[in-house]
This record gives sequence, C-alpha cells and structure tokens, in this order.
Amino acid sequence: ASKTVGDQLGKARDYLRFADEFLTSDRLPVELRPYAREGRARARVAAANNLYGQLELGPARRWLWEALVIDPRSASRLSLSLAAKSLLPRSVVRRLRERRRAAHRS
Repeated sequence: ASKTVGDQLGKARDYLRFADEFLTSDRLPVELRPYAREGRARARVAAANNLYGQLELGPARRWLWEALVIDPRSASRLSLSLAAKSLLPRSVVRRLRERRRAAHRS
C-alpha cells in the first residue's frame, strides 16, 4: 500500500512541477502559451485529485482553490466536488469512501 501512496503523492508533485516549471517557462512552445493558464489550473486539479485519494485533504483543498484562482474555468463537477469534500473531516471522508467501495462490491 505504501508504494501506491508514494506513487500518488509523487504524481501530484510531478503535476505541480510541470505546471509551475514547464508551463511558465520559455521551453513551452509559443503556439501553446495561450493555453498555459488553463494547463496550470488543470494540473493543480489533477494533483488535488491524487492528494484527495490519499486523504491529504488540506493540500488537496489548497491546490483546488489555487486552480480556481488561476483559471476559473477549471471549475468542473470534479473539482467542485473535491473542494467540498476536502472540507470534511478526514474520518468522515474515509467512512464515505469505505461505504462506496462496499456498495460497489455488492
């Protein structure tokens, strides 16, 4: 399990590094620069999704709200749902996820 956790946290860091280092650099092709803001926001939503999956609710919430600040169009059903659920206590999120998994097994 710890390898999976490490992989997800590593993926989250990679999304953020991509957003903050590549999408803001001169290495980004000129024709893609108009999309950099949207890409940075989407990378934060992806990172937040990975963090939320590991019950890292505080950092997930931070990246979701930053995504909305960077590009309000990043407000999707997924990002808004994650933002709302990230406000819940970790124990509640854990229980909800366990119930959902149990329902899918049945």
